[in-house]
Parts: sequence; structure tokens; C-alpha cells
Amino acid sequence: MARVLVVDDEVIIAMQLEACIQGLGHQLVGSAASGLEALDLAERLRPDIILMDIKMPGPMDGIEAAERIRRRFDIPVLLITAYAEDPLIERAKQAAPLGFIVKPFHGGEIRAAIEVAITRMELERRLRDHERRYQLATSAGRVGVWEWDPETERIYLEPILRTLLGRSGESDWCAFDQWLAWVHPDDRRRVQRQLQDQFSAGVPTLELERRLLHQDGRVFWFLARTQLIEDARTGGRHLVGTDVDITERKRMETALNKSRERFRSLLETTSDLIWELDRERHFTYLSPQVYQLLGYRPAELTGSSLFKLLNRSQVAVLREQLTRMAVAGRDAQRFETVLRHRDGSAVVIETSGVSFHDSAGRLLGFRGISRDVTERKRLRDALVEANLKLEQKVAERTRHLLEATRSLKLQGRELERRSEEAVATNESLREANVALMMMTKSMERGREERDKQQALLVRTRMKPLIQRLEAGNLEETAKTQLQALAGYLDGLAAGLSGGADLAARLSETEWKIALLIKDGLNSRAIAERLGLAVDTVKTHRKNIRRKLRLKNSSINLTTHLMTNLG
Repeated sequence: MARVLVVDDEVIIAMQLEACIQGLGHQLVGSAASGLEALDLAERLRPDIILMDIKMPGPMDGIEAAERIRRRFDIPVLLITAYAEDPLIERAKQAAPLGFIVKPFHGGEIRAAIEVAITRMELERRLRDHERRYQLATSAGRVGVWEWDPETERIYLEPILRTLLGRSGESDWCAFDQWLAWVHPDDRRRVQRQLQDQFSAGVPTLELERRLLHQDGRVFWFLARTQLIEDARTGGRHLVGTDVDITERKRMETALNKSRERFRSLLETTSDLIWELDRERHFTYLSPQVYQLLGYRPAELTGSSLFKLLNRSQVAVLREQLTRMAVAGRDAQRFETVLRHRDGSAVVIETSGVSFHDSAGRLLGFRGISRDVTERKRLRDALVEANLKLEQKVAERTRHLLEATRSLKLQGRELERRSEEAVATNESLREANVALMMMTKSMERGREERDKQQALLVRTRMKPLIQRLEAGNLEETAKTQLQALAGYLDGLAAGLSGGADLAARLSETEWKIALLIKDGLNSRAIAERLGLAVDTVKTHRKNIRRKLRLKNSSINLTTHLMTNLG
């Protein structure tokens, strides 16, 4: 049952059509009286088929409406007309209708037209689906179809093939010589000869590989399969073929060939032996290095048993190793064994191998790589022996060190005892030093007191006495001697009282610095003597000048202290 939309501006005709459609068992989804209305209903209702009159009022007639509906919604249209003029029919063909119904009509004609239209619609949809799938398949598989007609010397190239070659904007048909120019120059003559030979000899099918040139200059490999087609009616022949893009396959083949070449070179140049065994432990492959390793040519051992190369004592060990390898599968197993050289000498072999199986998991054989480690084993055994001797020497040396450690511990205890005694002695000396310093300070205070008393005696008794003597009638000589004596006593009094006064005015550190300045030491020497910073000593010097009231910078501090402290 089809869903049908009727479009006709004549009510009676429209009603006849609707009754006929329903009578035939189809579903009437709607009706319209103009092209614009038909366009709107087609978008909203999406019928399976539309019966549309060509002549309708309004700016859009049935032909234009049918064309728009087909282009936008892909809905087939049956055109109805009372006119059969050629110009109208030619114009109606542009809308690609499924058929025409000419008025007047009867039920049988409507039925036949609808059935034919629906059948054609289904066939066209299937064809479009088939073409869509074909396009998807050829695009995904990068396959293009071509056809060559030798009589016209023209060749048809499917759009997908033109796209692969970057020539999608050109015509589907081109001259054979033009197509031949797209073939790689190194392949061109061969391809032309093969196609012409197939055509002239009547070869049904042909398969060939060749390179085609992309429009941008890139080179692509294509596999061509051609078939000779004969027209039974005319007897003419032409070639139909497909081109499959095999560029990636060629790239992989090139890479594989390079890999095989590298592997072959590796087999020939490596010093290791590469081998393969079947499930019965017979050699199926041996690399040329077996000669350097065991003295045999590969052909001499191929097909023979592996156990031919073993001493009897090694057979059971190697059987067990191969059994473990068979169970491990693709997990590599490494082990050492001893093989017998052709000259009878023993060769220690280190082997890394795997087993391989069929899809059902049945063992097929073994593959591996082996190398001569005889010298390495000899060196390893020598190293083990050397390590054993070294361990013995280390043990003996350790024993000596332990004894020495015990002796050092005893000596350390004795040193600790002596250190404790020295600490006690230092403490006693420190206490004695403190007592001595206290006694020295006491003596200095006593000396200062005596100096003050002597200065007082000179000023209060001796000086007045001299002054009275000077006031008397004395000779000039006596006066001169008294004046000299008075000056001496003044200096003595100043010296006695000046040092005491200065010591009282200065701090302990300043007093020490003043005494060192008097002795002629500079600031740096004083700083080193007292353990002070040079800047600190300079600051104390300024304080000393200030306390001595030496405002005049021309007065030398050292000279002043030497004068007043003696």
C-alpha cells in the first residue's frame, strides 16, 4: 500500500482521483490545489508518490513543483494533463516524472499508472542503493573502473579513478593517448603492448601492474584486471577493466624486501648461530656461522638430530630444556649446554630459543640463537676462583681489622681518661688564674691609692713649703734651684695623680687600650692583641680622647699618654 498525495485545482478531478486511489487500496495522505501547497505538503507528509496536474493556478505550475519536489525530497511524481503538446511534454520531461496520465482517464489507467510508477520507484531506489554501496565499496577499496574502445581510441574512466589521480574535474571520456600519457614512462610501452596483444589475440582476461601519475606528480601503483568483451550483435570488441590502488601494498612489499635483506645480511654477518628444529629435534635450518662454531657446513647437519652434537651426559639435560621451551611457547628460554665440535673439543653454547605451534596449539618445532661462550665460561670460572681467594683474604683482613679495632678501643679509653685528667687540671689552672687576676686588680687599686696620697703630700706640704722659701730673701742661685725643684714636684704630682685619675675615668677595656697606645701600638696591632675588631678599637680611641678632653686634633694621643702615664 502506497501513501499518495493528490494535487489538482479542479475539485471534481481531485475527488475522482481520491476515490480511485482509495478504491485501489492505497492511502490518501492529503490533497493540494496549487504548486506551492503541494511543495509544503510534500515536505510535511513525505508521501510515497504524488499525482499532480500540470496546469494549476499561481506562480508555480505542476512541472516546476514536481521538479522541486524531486530535487529536494526525492519523491516520485505522476503528472496529469489534458494537453499532449510536444513542447509541454518536453518541458515536463525535465522534472523526470515516473509517467503521465492523460485526461480524461478511468480507474484502470490510474491503477496501471500507479502500479507501474511504484514499481519503477522501487527499482530506481534499489538502483540508487546499489550505486551508493558500489560507490562506497570502490571508494573504500580505492578501485576504479575503466573501458577502452579500440575502434574509437577513446577510454572511459570512472569518477573514483579520476579522483584517485587528481583529475576529477576533467571529462569521463578521454583519448587513449591522453590516458597513456598518465602511465609512468618506465611502464608505458609495456602496458600499451600488453593491452594491444590482449585485444588482437582475443585473450579473455589479463592482470598487470603499472604505475600511474597523479596530476601533482606523485606516483601511484595500480593493479589492473581487464576483460575482453565481445558484442554478440555487432561482433565488436572492447576492454573493460578495474584499477585497484596498491601503492600501500607496494610500499609494504618494498619495506618487507628491505627487512628481508637486512635480516639476510644479519644472518650472514652476525657471529651467532641461528637455527631451527622440527618437532623431532632435527635441524631444518642452520645459518652459515655453524661452521665457525662447530666446524660443520649447514648442509652437513640439516636433517640430522640435535643430539648428534651432544655428549651422552648432556642428552637428558637438553631434553629437559627443550621440554620446558615447548611449554613456554613464545616466552624465550635461555640456557647453557656443551656441544661437541667436529674436532672433538667441547664448545660451551649459550642458547635463547622459543617453540612455535600451529593454530590448534600443536608443537611444530623450535627456533633460537646460540653463541660460543667457552671463553666467557673459562673467564667466569677463573673469576669465581679469584673471588673465592679474595673472600678468604677479605676474611683474614677482617680478622686483623677487628683485632686492630679492639686495640684502638682500649687506646681510646686511655685517651678519654687522660682527657678527663687534663680537664680537671685546666679547671684548677682556671681557678688559679681567676685568683691571680683578682690579686692583680687589688694590687693595682693599692698602687693607685698610694699614688694619690703621694700626690696629695706633694701639693699640700712640699709645694707650700717651697712657695714660702721663694718668698724669702734668697740668692738668685737658690731661687733658680727652688724653681727647678718646684717644676719637678709639679710633674711628679701630675704623674702620680694623672694615672690614677685616668684609670678612674676609663673603662677596663679603654684602660687596656690606653696602656697599649702608650707603648706605641697602632689600632690593628691592639685589635689583634685584645681580640677585638679594628673598628671597635678606633671607637675606643675616640672615647679615650673625649674623656681626656683632648678636643684639639693636633694633640697626639700617644705622646699625651706617655707624658701623663710615664
